[in-house]
Amino acid sequence: MGTLGAMACLVACGAPEGSSSRNDVSAEAEAVLRIAVSEFTYPLMTPLADEIARVEPDLKVVFLPTTHSRGNIAAVHTGDADVAVISRMLAPEENAYELEFLHLADDILVFATHRDTPIESLTAEQVRGIYSGKIVNWIEIGGTDEKIVVLDRPEHASAKRVVRDKLFGPDLQITPDAVVLERPRAMNTSLDSIEGSIGYTTLGQIVSGSFEFNVLDIDGISPTPKNVADNRYMLALQIGLVIDRHPTKKVMRLVDFASRETARNVMIGSGFVPTSLNMVIATIPETAVINQEDRYRPLVDHLSAALGPRTRVTLRHLSSYDELLEEFQLGSVNAAFFGSFVYALTRGVVEVDPIARPERDGVSEYRGLIFTRQDSGVEDWKDLRGKPFSMIRNTTAADLFPRLYFKQHGVDDVSEFVGPISYAGSHDASILAVLNGDVTAGAAKDLVFQRLAKEDPRIESELRILAESQPVPDNALVIRRNVVFPCFGCHQRLDGEAAAIDDSPADLPARLREELLALEDSPDGREVLARLGADRFVATTHADYDNLYLMLEALGMSFSDFRGTYVER
Repeated sequence: MGTLGAMACLVACGAPEGSSSRNDVSAEAEAVLRIAVSEFTYPLMTPLADEIARVEPDLKVVFLPTTHSRGNIAAVHTGDADVAVISRMLAPEENAYELEFLHLADDILVFATHRDTPIESLTAEQVRGIYSGKIVNWIEIGGTDEKIVVLDRPEHASAKRVVRDKLFGPDLQITPDAVVLERPRAMNTSLDSIEGSIGYTTLGQIVSGSFEFNVLDIDGISPTPKNVADNRYMLALQIGLVIDRHPTKKVMRLVDFASRETARNVMIGSGFVPTSLNMVIATIPETAVINQEDRYRPLVDHLSAALGPRTRVTLRHLSSYDELLEEFQLGSVNAAFFGSFVYALTRGVVEVDPIARPERDGVSEYRGLIFTRQDSGVEDWKDLRGKPFSMIRNTTAADLFPRLYFKQHGVDDVSEFVGPISYAGSHDASILAVLNGDVTAGAAKDLVFQRLAKEDPRIESELRILAESQPVPDNALVIRRNVVFPCFGCHQRLDGEAAAIDDSPADLPARLREELLALEDSPDGREVLARLGADRFVATTHADYDNLYLMLEALGMSFSDFRGTYVER
């Protein structure tokens, strides 16, 4: 799916507050589109309106009076608007409306000060200090002796949600002296007029207005389109179209226009970052994050290039299964590499399908290991009573298997037999905890054990394996079943009357599987596999997890146990 970029012929009513000479088109005409916009999205729609009016003058659009995103979404749901343009993705409860969010562009969120405040850059910690009230004068951070006036947005605002998520964190208490501004326009005029002020707005708002703000770098990173596209600057609003899942032909004409290079150029010139379908692939801790990045980044970059210029594949490293599940449910993560137990946990809540998994030396499965030091005095499971033990939450190898192993030996609750249990953040951390004598024994994945043993000979010489599990599939790429390139289906429903968008896979899971299985056939692909530590990928299906299901059955578990309840703390 392409950059589902711009609107259709935007002959519009004009300014955000209401009227304009453009609102003279009869809404009864067949090619009239009623567009619900928000104040944040209006700066993008105006230049796009001019461009589409030039290239498709028979497609007329009426802008409805601006309101907030929730109101715009409701207007499409009730039929009062054909399309909404909003500055966030659909909320989970809004997915019930049978609507699609088509990511159009990113509007870069920038922190700025009044033009007379001589500050060029702040650290993220300094920004948090200002907004919490710990820093109250510019002289404290290299500025002049002037009181800081903190300008903020309400918690429900899209911009505040992004800032809260990406910078402030959920627990930061905003200073009671902050001036909370309901509308983006009020933020801009306040920054423009109040000396000593700091606030946040968007690059689109700045480009479209006549403001002279002092835009700040954060942690030395400038808020530029390139830095956003490269995932170096993370503060951005997702601007997108909301359309019905069974769109009309005139709506699809708008979608087609959005995919064209002319629309992308208009977005760039207006300060926005046009985006393709953003296919987000996540990982959760298996080894240290820096190692995860080194292994998976080349693969994700390869997939992004292979799927075509209108499809961007990005990589996110998440901290836990809980975070992964939340991101899957919100739709902000489309796919992930994870082990068998996490696959089962996720499948119990979100409909997902495995695509393919890596194979090395003919092996595409892994086993759980329980191990100890050679000099620990532990000969078998009975010697582990009361001994410090390392596990890893929500993993097949280091959570499910140890519980099953001890249950098979008559221990129903491992936490009452061994102890204390230390929960490591990754498999390599669990192995090193045993190697370094921090715990007596532990569990981890055999593939990580073997990989570390090649780097550190002590692992084989000083550690001894006590038990191993039945094999289960190695970390597979698993994708949400309802991931949709929305315009694929739309174009298909138009029976060819609207041109399909170029370079877009009509069946995303099949296309991803095809690309993964073909990696071994090219030099570039083999280099990607080498970085991942694999020789090839093999196709993976639900049936490959039979041993996992047998483990669950032996423990008396079912998918219903995983609906937010099986996360021992």
